[in-house]
Amino acid sequence: MQHINTKGIIMNGLSSSKHSTQPKSKKIWLAVVATCLLFIVTPSHAAEKLFSAFIIPDAPGVTDGTGGLQTASIANIQVNLDTAIAGALTPGQQLDVPLLDGQTLLGTVQQAITNAAGDTVQILSLQDGKGGLELTVSSAGVVTEMLLFDSTQNKFFRAALDSNGSGAFILEDTNDHVCLEFPLPPEAALEAPAAGIEEITLDLATLQSLQSRPGAPNVIYLDYWGGTLSGTIWNVNHNDGNDIVYTPYSIDSDATNFSAADLNQIWLGWREAAEDFAPFNVNVTTDPAVYDAVTNPHRVRNISTTTNDFYSNAGGVAYLYSFDDTNDYKKVSWTWNRYPSSHGMTISHEVGHQLGLRHDGTSSLGYYRGHGEWGPVMGAPFGKEYVQWSKGEYPDASRTEDDIAIIDGNLGTAADDAGDSIAAATTIGTQVTDQEGQIKPLGLGNTPDIDVYTFTLASPAATQIDIKPLIIDDD
Repeated sequence: MQHINTKGIIMNGLSSSKHSTQPKSKKIWLAVVATCLLFIVTPSHAAEKLFSAFIIPDAPGVTDGTGGLQTASIANIQVNLDTAIAGALTPGQQLDVPLLDGQTLLGTVQQAITNAAGDTVQILSLQDGKGGLELTVSSAGVVTEMLLFDSTQNKFFRAALDSNGSGAFILEDTNDHVCLEFPLPPEAALEAPAAGIEEITLDLATLQSLQSRPGAPNVIYLDYWGGTLSGTIWNVNHNDGNDIVYTPYSIDSDATNFSAADLNQIWLGWREAAEDFAPFNVNVTTDPAVYDAVTNPHRVRNISTTTNDFYSNAGGVAYLYSFDDTNDYKKVSWTWNRYPSSHGMTISHEVGHQLGLRHDGTSSLGYYRGHGEWGPVMGAPFGKEYVQWSKGEYPDASRTEDDIAIIDGNLGTAADDAGDSIAAATTIGTQVTDQEGQIKPLGLGNTPDIDVYTFTLASPAATQIDIKPLIIDDD
């Protein structure tokens, strides 16, 4: 049984150095209550404690006497790491990890990765899928930082540590780490096809080898095929470190066989994402071999599946800023929105997070749903016919970051594939179909790009030229 210090307050394993003002008899009663609380939350296993956490009385979220200690809202907690234990972690080792709501959970060392700075990051999963813990270890072997994720509260706490392992947990904005519950589309939009979409059903072999820009140095892999995911942040933070077996994509209830509707939606999802990223030097592909052939940090992966038992009630999710990571730990994002009105834009939205984009909302809405037929990719513009990257060009925008500039900073701009003037026009034949080009859009960095084409007739003849968007045909 842990020793109870009657000079302070111990509540569910967290202690405060604030002295009690209660009479002596009340102190004894409090000690008995605290002992009972500790008995309730102390795990049944016998494991070493990785660190101790102590409430800082003057920290934000800590109330005095009458209100008690609001542990669930505490934003600043002193932490003392056992540096001897932390310096000798091995995969499979189990340790007691106190959460900041008072629970003590069993943590299991899963793996060690190397971050972009060259530091080692030791990673622990917490029991029952309740989160994870990351310890950053410098090249000198000193633990300099801890990042604790509590999945029950969906909160991240970071502590910078001195050479003795002492520091303070600071509550961070969850939106700085992960996309918070990208919504499901309204019921009315679930079964409705997007207006004007042509039904194109390709064979499975073709769909498994789609590429938007073969040979590009960067890759966005769209995984529709089902499989087993191991060793990622999703396994650690949400599944006890265990493998996640995920089904292939399906628009219906049959996740075993691809129907014609499934195949059409796979093509459409790839085509919409490929169009969103068309200005950039990236290959949007459905071929895992293309993804595997590109080394980090030049790739990310988005999985479309019906499997969501480890992260339910969301249309999609991603960890932010993962494109530049030199390892695969955070490289996977997820898409669960599966219908034409929401599927493709959800892929682009989640990959946008991986590239460093934040949500487009308003002062009262986390996700802006758009107006008229327009909406921003980083909002939730379900059913809109014109969806684009944004920099807050709508009333009451919550964010004015330039999506295109941020993506361009990660991927670079694709080379111009057509001449910009009549003199430099690109020659095409007279029976050409599916010739792609730009008609006076405002290009990257506010530079207008005009693609000009020329063709020569053998003799005078009536000529018909049809121009339409790649996916939506509004005539």
